[in-house]
Amino acid sequence: MIRKANCRCGDCYVEVEGDPDINLVCHCSKCRQRIGSAFGWQVYFQNDRFLTQVGEFTKYDSVGDSGAVTWWFCGRCASTLFWKVEGILPGYTGVAAGCFNDEPMGPPASLSPTDGHPCGWLSELSTLPPLSIP
Repeated sequence: MIRKANCRCGDCYVEVEGDPDINLVCHCSKCRQRIGSAFGWQVYFQNDRFLTQVGEFTKYDSVGDSGAVTWWFCGRCASTLFWKVEGILPGYTGVAAGCFNDEPMGPPASLSPTDGHPCGWLSELSTLPPLSIP
């Protein structure tokens, strides 16, 4: 099965083969900044199953809790689509799980091995009521 993940505006996309090898959540400061939320949901595929990238991507190199990271994001809408973390996951490409349009990936199976910064209130999310708009 070929899976497609695209940016918000649709100008860029990537294709991967099959189910992810790794499905995790990361709460490190760099992932929180990247996603603008409490954590990033990430799926990783072996590089030989990362089939294609289409569109005009911008590349950004940084250093996070896991070492050097290279990020690729859409040059138009700035959605981060994929990245490589060679320090702890050589041979794998990470893809933003929320960017896939097809069948859901299933729940994350683990936390990032460098994860040490989770928000204490995350366990309470399932108890929150839906927003009531007057």
